[in-house]
Amino acid sequence: MTVTDPSDGNFDFLDSIKFTAKSSGLDDAEVAHKDVPDGIQNFLCDVDGAELAPYVRAESMEVVTDATARQPDKTTTVHVDANFHIIADVVGK
Repeated sequence: MTVTDPSDGNFDFLDSIKFTAKSSGLDDAEVAHKDVPDGIQNFLCDVDGAELAPYVRAESMEVVTDATARQPDKTTTVHVDANFHIIADVVGK
C-alpha cells in the first residue's frame, strides 16, 4: 500500500488493516494484516499463509478489508496492489 497523494502524505491515519477471504460455505480466512507504524508512506502487509484454493474454486469469492483508522488531515489517495500466487493442477481428459 502506498500513499500517492499528497506527495508528502503518510499512513498516520491508519492503525491497522486486515484482509479476509470469504466465500459461501467456507470459513473466513485471514489473508494478510498489518499494524501500521507512524510516519510511513508505503508498506507491505504480513501474509498469513491462508490456503486460498477452495475460495478460488468456489462460485464466487470476495476479499474484505477491515481497518482501524481516523479521517486523514488532508484528502489522501492510496494505491493498493493485491497479488495472489496460485498454483493449479491441470487435469486433462
